[in-house]
Amino acid sequence: MTDNIHTTWPWIGGRPHPTPEAKTEDLTSPWDGELVSRVAMADAATIDAAIASAREAFEANLHVTPAERAVWLRAAADEIEKERDTIADITMRALGKPRRACGVEIGRSIAFPRLCAEELLRMEGDVLPLDALPMGKGRFGFTRHHPHGVIAAFTPFNAPSNLLMQKLAPAIAMGNAVLIKPAFEGIGEALLIAECFTRAGVPDGLVNVVACRRDVTRHLVAHPDIALVTLTGGTAAGNALASAAGAKPFIGELGGNSANIVCADADLEDAAKRIVPSAFEASGQQCISAQRIIVIQSAMDDFLPHFIAAAEALTVGDPTLAETDVGPMVNAANADRVEKMVADA
Repeated sequence: MTDNIHTTWPWIGGRPHPTPEAKTEDLTSPWDGELVSRVAMADAATIDAAIASAREAFEANLHVTPAERAVWLRAAADEIEKERDTIADITMRALGKPRRACGVEIGRSIAFPRLCAEELLRMEGDVLPLDALPMGKGRFGFTRHHPHGVIAAFTPFNAPSNLLMQKLAPAIAMGNAVLIKPAFEGIGEALLIAECFTRAGVPDGLVNVVACRRDVTRHLVAHPDIALVTLTGGTAAGNALASAAGAKPFIGELGGNSANIVCADADLEDAAKRIVPSAFEASGQQCISAQRIIVIQSAMDDFLPHFIAAAEALTVGDPTLAETDVGPMVNAANADRVEKMVADA
């Protein structure tokens, strides 16, 4: 059904930021093809407005103590916990992620800001004696942690709430403002989490969310008021963003090529039962998936039946069902790519 489909606007300054002239792109469910939402794509002017909001909020809240920021994070976790079913529904519809996997991810998304709140109160600098040289007699130095400013956070589709939270919660804990640019398929979770932070009392402008196209992304990263760029995503995206960031600090958690080595003296049945979920969780669409299996030749004939049995035991299908292990690929392009790889194998 599409009669109640809404447009998702950027989240700027603690509220939706409607831009009626913005171009939209349709987000459809990979499971049933139904329209999930129409996503407004931010232009350069909207990006500038979001960064200005974040910069203003950052400067206005430099006086806030760690104890106060810890209260924000705990309250944000409480608000997200209230929305856990809604977030799961968004993820199941927009990504096709199975219900059980959604539950695990949202649990981590709730726990992480609480852990950051606890660790924040233990963040200490260093006291350094300076008397290694005569002129330092009776003197000492010290270090303190200072926020960067406005952080641009790029998050992937495969764990849209958990991996977002791993960037957002520590940044807010340390006094930064954040502009989140989620993967297109993860926009719904990002917007709801931003709303939860606002409801929790996090000042307007410290958490902002935009969706935008690649050319506008370069404008975002190169903006002079962006102090640090962090990305979880593919290697090609990492290279492109690092290039656009120039001399700015850049943190990239990029792709992997995870190998699993099965030795001849291994418990082959146990190895298969561990490798199969690793390979097929999130339909294999994550950097920590088992992507290569290296089996000692003498064990291959015994290992393969265990692997096939474990794979055939997986339940593939409707992501809304509790028994489903593997849902669809995130979109038709990814499904076509994998089918071609299988055909070429």
